[in-house]
Amino acid sequence: MGSPPAAPQHLTEEVRGDITFVRTDPNLPPVAIIDRSPSSTGACATGTPRRTPGRAAADLSRALRRAPCQPKSAGQRRLTAYGQNVIHTIDSLLSRFSAPVLGIFRIVVGGLFALHGTAKLFGWPATKSGAVPFGTWPYWWAGVIELVVGVLVALGLVTRLAALLGSGTMAYAYFTAHQAGGVLPLQNGGELAVLYCFAFLLIAFTGAGAFAVQRDAASDSSAPASGT
Repeated sequence: MGSPPAAPQHLTEEVRGDITFVRTDPNLPPVAIIDRSPSSTGACATGTPRRTPGRAAADLSRALRRAPCQPKSAGQRRLTAYGQNVIHTIDSLLSRFSAPVLGIFRIVVGGLFALHGTAKLFGWPATKSGAVPFGTWPYWWAGVIELVVGVLVALGLVTRLAALLGSGTMAYAYFTAHQAGGVLPLQNGGELAVLYCFAFLLIAFTGAGAFAVQRDAASDSSAPASGT
């Protein structure tokens, strides 16, 4: 008796901008790469598609017919396929470490911000201006906010709310203490306030990332429920 017929494979298309990766298996290299960019002057299918039985072959033929282009040379096809695979590999690798890097970013930003608060409140670490007298408006109160927000963000505790407060505080500091000195932050000395403002705004929207004391509600809701 002959061997049983191969099970039909179904193609999936992963669209990244003007480039479409045609795959029979998400764990295998693409059988074709389709370039639909308006500036493309070469063949839409790059690389050599493998034999795909049954419906997969028909799906691949239809996918390639949807993007008529002028033919590329073999060298151009290999270069395009190689470049797209390298980009895809790097993108996948960086995405895998996004949560730990975000957590490190959060800890560094929160820790540095907290040091601004300790310098204003306690004179440590020592700065040219030294400690601010108790209750002085607005600097002493700014130091309280910097210390509390910085510690909460660094620990990853109520991260989004703390980061939102820090972002608003830095926006207020920029417009009240720096904006009058010039149009651009480079001119008015407000670059640090702008950087902290948008760093905290980023954390408020992205969440704490890894190494946080308290997990984000969004992370908890997206995590699969454990079986009993």
